[in-house]
Amino acid sequence: MVTHTRRSGPALLLFAGLVAGLVVGLVATAPAALAGLGIDAIDEVVEDIPTPPAGDASTGTRPATAPVELDGLFRIAAGSCDGEAGGSWFRMRNPSGGTVTNSDSSCQGGQITLLSPGTDGGLLTGEYQALPESGLPRRITEPTAFFGNDFGTSTNPSDPQTGTEVGAPVIFDEGGSLSGDLRSFEAFWNGQHFNQGSPKPDGSSPGATEAVTGTYDPSTGAYSLEWASHIEGGPFNGFSGEWHLAGVFEPDPGGAGAGTTQPQGAEPSPAAPGTEVLGETVTAPAPASSGGSTLPRTGPPFDAVVGWAMAGLGAAALAAQRRLTTHTATGPRR
Repeated sequence: MVTHTRRSGPALLLFAGLVAGLVVGLVATAPAALAGLGIDAIDEVVEDIPTPPAGDASTGTRPATAPVELDGLFRIAAGSCDGEAGGSWFRMRNPSGGTVTNSDSSCQGGQITLLSPGTDGGLLTGEYQALPESGLPRRITEPTAFFGNDFGTSTNPSDPQTGTEVGAPVIFDEGGSLSGDLRSFEAFWNGQHFNQGSPKPDGSSPGATEAVTGTYDPSTGAYSLEWASHIEGGPFNGFSGEWHLAGVFEPDPGGAGAGTTQPQGAEPSPAAPGTEVLGETVTAPAPASSGGSTLPRTGPPFDAVVGWAMAGLGAAALAAQRRLTTHTATGPRR
């Protein structure tokens, strides 16, 4: 006797309903399951990964850093002469480029005139160290002998030689390389004023005038500054002065040198919540709900319980149908 189980048409439909219910339940449950795996945490990790700076992909070069203004005191180290000139010094060249020998200097046979710090200790940026009402200026450098007369240096809002209004000294650091604008720098000698800035008060660079350059080590403050300036008028007309300042930069606690202001071209910091910007109050973003995932719903527009209910009903009906349709068939013996 052989027992046969035959599945009728209704049983097939019930079996298909069971399968469909399982599929619906799984599809509806998938987004919530993914959220439970910590998708929000993954998003936070991705946001924390720093974005590499934009550069030239074809050459592999890095972008240049933005110049940062160094606001403070460029303290002058006194000049020294032990074979080679060290510290801070001045040199004059004649119109043909030859070095003028200062009879009051013994450094390199008079070719180098050594400088010493003045009462301020050196060159200030962001403000003037102007001429006194009488006497030699002595705030930047100590008056120094040059061909029988002392000369001093100053920076002034109105250039004493040309009467041109000029800005205060400005020095920029760009990755350890210095540049700047010292058009307000002047030398006073034997009752005469000589603009010794770079560029000149009108922004030009005539003759042997050379731009301000230098080096800076932010870890130690050590710096060097160099520039050249054409001399116009007086007994040295057509000559040029070469300036070399060295020492340690001391940032102004309230200035850019102390890191309290942003580099040139930097984007402004976002306003803090509660502040007023252009007549509108900035509000803080609403905190995310602590009860569940903040991910947007991207799954099907029905709940998972629908699918699981369909699967359960299908399974129960299928079991009942199997009991009703199972029968025993008896065949002939051989």
